[in-house]
This record gives sequence, C-alpha cells and structure tokens, in this order.
Amino acid sequence: MVAAASLGVFICVNSALGRWNPGPGAQRMVRELSDCAFGVFLVHFAIMLLVRALPPFESAAGSLLLSVLEWLVVVCSSFLVVFLMRRVPGLRRVV
Repeated sequence: MVAAASLGVFICVNSALGRWNPGPGAQRMVRELSDCAFGVFLVHFAIMLLVRALPPFESAAGSLLLSVLEWLVVVCSSFLVVFLMRRVPGLRRVV
C-alpha cells in the first residue's frame, strides 16, 4: 500500500510540476532538500517514535487532525535533523 501511495504521489507531483522552471534560489533549495531525502528516510522512524511518545500524540491514531499534525512534525523535524547533521564533517558522508 505504501509503495502504491508513493508512486501515486510521485506521478501527481511530477505532472503538476512538469513545466515548472525554478529560479536559481529555488534550485538551491530543491537540491538541498533532495540531498537530505535519504537521510530523512534513515531518521524519520526514530523521530516518529519519539514524537508518538509525547502526550498530545499518544492518541493520534484516532484523530485525523493529530495524525496530520504528527506527520508534519515528523517530516519537518527529520529534515531539520538531517540538514544539521550534514553540516558536521564526519556525518555528511552518512546522511
């Protein structure tokens, strides 16, 4: 199910942004986010477990609003952690 959903998201975003020609600033941002993507894949599960241990998200399974908020927190936190880890010389090769 996750693979099918991922493929669907890729197809939708690819078709929506197919003719988008980003400027130099947007190119740098997209390249940085792209470079962080594998690291996000590596750390997101640990961050998700930490977030789910926090009081407001303990019961997120029954609430659409809390689930969406949890997803946003995990995604943003994962990108921030990886972005900061990439600034450390030894960790840059890992993430």
